[in-house]
Amino acid sequence: YMYLYFVFFIIFGSFFTLNLFIGVIIDNFNEQKKKAGGSLEMFMTEDQKKYYYAMKKMGSKKPLKAIPRPRV
Repeated sequence: YMYLYFVFFIIFGSFFTLNLFIGVIIDNFNEQKKKAGGSLEMFMTEDQKKYYYAMKKMGSKKPLKAIPRPRV
């Protein structure tokens, strides 16, 4: 019975330790994400942020004048 207890102790102990370790990493990542203001912005340089916001702004705009279809 001692061997069985030891095996279960090691298995459950490793699950607990792994769960604790992953929980700390995820919590730290979420804190960093809150500080940065968003998930994408955290990994972007300043130039990439400028480009991203410019494309986001342009994507919501529509042309003022409709372009006619070419005749075939």
